[in-house]
Amino acid sequence: MPLNETLPNRLHPTKIKTNEYPLTAYINQLTNIKVELLQSPSLEELYRYIPQWVTATWSEPTNLFSTEARHKALEDLFSGKVLPSALETIGLVFLVSNIDLIDVTHLLRHRSMSFSAICSADRDLRHDSCLIKPSIGNHKEFVHRFIGIVEKAKALYADMVDSDEISLLDARTI
Repeated sequence: MPLNETLPNRLHPTKIKTNEYPLTAYINQLTNIKVELLQSPSLEELYRYIPQWVTATWSEPTNLFSTEARHKALEDLFSGKVLPSALETIGLVFLVSNIDLIDVTHLLRHRSMSFSAICSADRDLRHDSCLIKPSIGNHKEFVHRFIGIVEKAKALYADMVDSDEISLLDARTI
């Protein structure tokens, strides 16, 4: 793509680490996956609509459920005793950390999720950690070759960015 010289210069939203030597922490991915629940509906919110949803196919529409009936409707939903479509209405927000691109693609296959990922286009990646699958990290020969390739790739990345001739966006492909 040709460079558009008419665009104004803009500041990067993150610090560019020009002339800093790349630092890499090697992390066992399997033991460092982190999942945090950031947002979920309250029990009262679920009690408000789940009973109507799970009984809609076999009963007259009503909102007159006892507390026990509301609890039973939720219990039936989560134990698989009623149709699971109501599960798709429950909004949960998770923060998943320390997964690699391969595992991200596994998550992307789920149709009932939306995703937001950390961007690598405007962020200097030279000090980012490297996730290692345990089978590679525990292998006597391959772990050293793996680390060597990562360090050479990160050094090339830093050289490209520091040259001021290759954008962060393009350099990240290494």
